Amino acid sequence: MEGSIRTRALQFQRFTRLNRALHALMIVSFISLALTGMTLKFSYTGWAAFLAHRLGGYEGAGFIHRAAATLMFTLLAIHLWDLNRLRRQEYGGSLRKLLFGPDSMLFGERDVRELVGSLKWFVGKGPRPSYGRWTYWEKFDYFAVFWGIFVIGSTGLMLWFPVFFTRFLPGWLINVATIIHSDEALLATASSSPCTSSTPTSARRSSRWTRSSSRGGCRWRSSSGTSRPSTRRSSRAASSRRTWSSPTSRW
Repeated sequence: MEGSIRTRALQFQRFTRLNRALHALMIVSFISLALTGMTLKFSYTGWAAFLAHRLGGYEGAGFIHRAAATLMFTLLAIHLWDLNRLRRQEYGGSLRKLLFGPDSMLFGERDVRELVGSLKWFVGKGPRPSYGRWTYWEKFDYFAVFWGIFVIGSTGLMLWFPVFFTRFLPGWLINVATIIHSDEALLATASSSPCTSSTPTSARRSSRWTRSSSRGGCRWRSSSGTSRPSTRRSSRAASSRRTWSSPTSRW
């Protein structure tokens, strides 16, 4: 009988060990950059002087800042290497399948539908959408990391090695880089917050669970099959608990 079936909560591993390690190191790198960067930016304030003293002075804060930046560049290189490995091993060497496959991080028509559905759900005009492998806000945060590393990282390198860059760039670009690096970093720090993108309702509504070695290391994913699952599998899926990670994604 269905009532006698003992259900248990299930957890679905969404990321590989490498991706979890990259996430953890990214958190350490970002927090280190934010603390030391804001300390240097607002060095004229009392709290910044207090914090800088605890970090070994402004020279010590600068050293930590550059070390954390080096770590972040390294994480980006490892992530790109891992994407290339996935392309060769799981997508048959096809870049098109990696970029436009079902687990793609690129924005598509489904993201627009989910965004519209979410807005309707926010105001009580519709049900909560059944989100896919990656939600639209996770994709946004994922590419925000690339944008941040490109803009903040490139200007930071100009400030780190001004003599080298002014060999082929005009000197006034160093002043521009200072403004961009400072203000963009402040914006990134202010807008960063832990994401609670759990979607247990969409997971429970999924009619089927299929095993998948999808991009990013998700061991299980939901799919909309037309066949009706067995009573035991349906009851277990209904009581399952799907754990979603930070959208920043894929880091």
